[in-house]
Amino acid sequence: MTTHADRMFAELDRQLEHVRVQCDAIASRAGFLIATTAVAAAVLAARIQTGKLNVSGALWALGIAGALGVITLVPLLHPGPRLVAVQRWATAAGEKEQADATAELFLSKILTLEGNRARLLVMTVAFYFQGAAVVLAVVLALMQTMGK
Repeated sequence: MTTHADRMFAELDRQLEHVRVQCDAIASRAGFLIATTAVAAAVLAARIQTGKLNVSGALWALGIAGALGVITLVPLLHPGPRLVAVQRWATAAGEKEQADATAELFLSKILTLEGNRARLLVMTVAFYFQGAAVVLAVVLALMQTMGK
């Protein structure tokens, strides 16, 4: 039979996993945009060197998109409590110590979840700006291409 504490821990674990999956998805998309940005910058730089286009605005936008992609990818999520704390909680002997250890573990999971949610928000905002910078770069490059 599951206790109230078991259900609460299961819910926190579910939410931690959900946030991790969302962060992984954004990181994958940001990585794809970084790769696309690098290829586009290389192509545009080659066109500039041949003197065929003046797309320096597009290159700036691609540079900003690459930087935002890096911001999206680092730093990583909080993994949880330190190993020392987990070991201390695991070796709690008495009933009061075990109850205190359970409460500390629960609080640690809540703090980890909140930290990871904050990180997800930073990743999401940076990813949207990264996407906007890529779109801006494409529009600027197309405008230069159409003008020539």
